[in-house]
Amino acid sequence: MLVSQRNLLGTLAFASALGGVVFSVACSGVDTNPTKVSGSSSSDSASSQSTTMMGTGGSSLQFMAGPMNGTGGDMSMSSVSSTGSGEGGTGQVTYGWDVTYGGNTANDSVAVYDLAVDKLGNIIIVGAFRGTIDFDGPGATPATVSKGDFDAFVAKYDSKGAFKWVKAAGDGAPQTANSVAVDKDNRVGLCGSFRGSVNFGGPALQVQDSQYTDAYAVVLDDAGNHVASKRFGVGAGRSDSCSAAAFDSVGNLLISGQYQGQINFGGPQDLVAPSPGGFRMYLAKLAPTAGGFTELFAKTYGAAGVTTQGLAVMASPDGDIAVAGWTDGAINFGGATLTPKVGEQRRAVVARLDGTGTPKFNQFFESDGDSQVSAIAFHSNGDLLVGGSFKASIDFGAGAVKAIGPSDDVFVARFDKNNKLLHGVRQGDKSSDQLYDLAVDQAGFPVYVGSFQGTVDINSKTQLVGKGIRDGFVVKLANDDAHGYWGYGFGDALLQEARGVGVDGQGNVIFAGNFQGTIDLGGGLRTAANSSQALFIGSFLP
Repeated sequence: MLVSQRNLLGTLAFASALGGVVFSVACSGVDTNPTKVSGSSSSDSASSQSTTMMGTGGSSLQFMAGPMNGTGGDMSMSSVSSTGSGEGGTGQVTYGWDVTYGGNTANDSVAVYDLAVDKLGNIIIVGAFRGTIDFDGPGATPATVSKGDFDAFVAKYDSKGAFKWVKAAGDGAPQTANSVAVDKDNRVGLCGSFRGSVNFGGPALQVQDSQYTDAYAVVLDDAGNHVASKRFGVGAGRSDSCSAAAFDSVGNLLISGQYQGQINFGGPQDLVAPSPGGFRMYLAKLAPTAGGFTELFAKTYGAAGVTTQGLAVMASPDGDIAVAGWTDGAINFGGATLTPKVGEQRRAVVARLDGTGTPKFNQFFESDGDSQVSAIAFHSNGDLLVGGSFKASIDFGAGAVKAIGPSDDVFVARFDKNNKLLHGVRQGDKSSDQLYDLAVDQAGFPVYVGSFQGTVDINSKTQLVGKGIRDGFVVKLANDDAHGYWGYGFGDALLQEARGVGVDGQGNVIFAGNFQGTIDLGGGLRTAANSSQALFIGSFLP
């Protein structure tokens, strides 16, 4: 799945905002007069929009249709409605269900960092928690209690959000689970970072140096029983992390993240990050065997004096692997070295590899400010979708796309198998935006989630309006040209964010995240108890 760079709390990092514009090789004009959506009310309000592909636009830009005219209709929806009122019969948001789980005191806090959906429609979430959390709801079974600082967790729910099982791992030091995936046999793979020790049912994994983090990976069966686990890190005084996990089509686990100095995944040689610098992106392909893992290959990407990090990894049905993240200088994925023009800012980077890790193509996106790829997904036809954030401007190969203000904007770009840019969307206003996860449904419609503060223009008559520190959002794009198909925002004056998204076999969009205060996902108001932070899982129908 997708992963943005994580911290253990994962909830205090930014205040964000969204609006949108589609960029493509060609672009038509857009309609005005969006319908504002805020709380339980909606009202018409006209706003001027840019009609140029790479224009800077106003404070909140609308999605623009690409070279193929989109089929998504306009819709109007309040955050307490269960269905959108579609104009033209498309572009509706239809509420499915939602559940929330949490604690009872301000010390009880749970943060969801990723979500996966298995073949049966079961939902798996991972993250970190502190205090006492009822992952199954009040009074059902004894609550799960952390052992000190934040502990890592993985929890499984059925296709309607009913609890099945939870595994917690940690001790008095902090631990987190950052990414989760499921394979063809409904096994669960996850990875994260930890100090102290973690145990998901196998042998206890112990960090090398108590002052620094090590990375870990785990595979569980569909009932939550231990299959394999291993710690990754070499030597004292080194920090290592795992930000992304995915299965390939035969059940091997792919992981990516960042290491310092050197790291070993079970092969005959360590991966070494040259000095100066010392922090490097890695990609490892691991076969779960006999309680642990066998390294199939491990790759490191970067150059002397350059810092890189892997934030997303994904495997296609035909065996390709995509890995992405950021670099602040030159990087080489096994072919020609990619060298930025000027500056030392972070640049979003992505590579498409074959099943052995040999690159098919790789590129970073020139930018005038920091940028990163935080989520990737394969379309059923093999196209690669890339999502993340950027400041100032970014170039996907068709000219510079400019950010609206000084803070982060969000992007989703689509490339075909030959690395040709097809189209994409840029969202932003003068505040900061964040995209956390990205998925594609069976019909080819991309869906992504994140958080915003400001406004989000979804299509010609739909605008989401933030209400506080940070609100959550779910957006679906059309398959043909990436115009806004539907969108939904939720939150109050406190903090809310959608962190993971997936699609089940019926095309239902499943999403999860964290909230303080209140949220309404379409089924009525939900409240986190006594200033605590709770988790939510929700569903919108196809």
